[in-house]
Amino acid sequence: MGDLTDATYPTGDGKIEFNEIGLLRYDPTSQELRLYQATDWSTWSTSAKNTANAIAGTTYMNTVANMADFMTACPNYQVVMRNVTGMVLHKQTPFDRPLVEFVIKLEDSKGNSSTHYGTVTLRTVTTASN
Repeated sequence: MGDLTDATYPTGDGKIEFNEIGLLRYDPTSQELRLYQATDWSTWSTSAKNTANAIAGTTYMNTVANMADFMTACPNYQVVMRNVTGMVLHKQTPFDRPLVEFVIKLEDSKGNSSTHYGTVTLRTVTTASN
């Protein structure tokens, strides 16, 4: 997600904060691609924000075991895609930013399927600055 701006940092602070990351999760039962994020960030205590920000770097994001913790902290999700009949992610680290290649297979209401490919990366280097 983008580097959020405020009065102190009108172009963002360059750090990865917890409320600037999201978790995309494929649910094969519902055939949905879901986005989990801290939509209620303004209600979090300062202590909770500081704790979450301390782990928001790439070590947190690159550890699959932390997915359940993230969904517990941010239980509300937004469905970003339906009729997803399959999804594969492949992580590569050719430079200082890990790349994630993805393949998503979709099916329309008539049963026609299509496959989509792409690559995403972090907006900054993998060393968290917070």
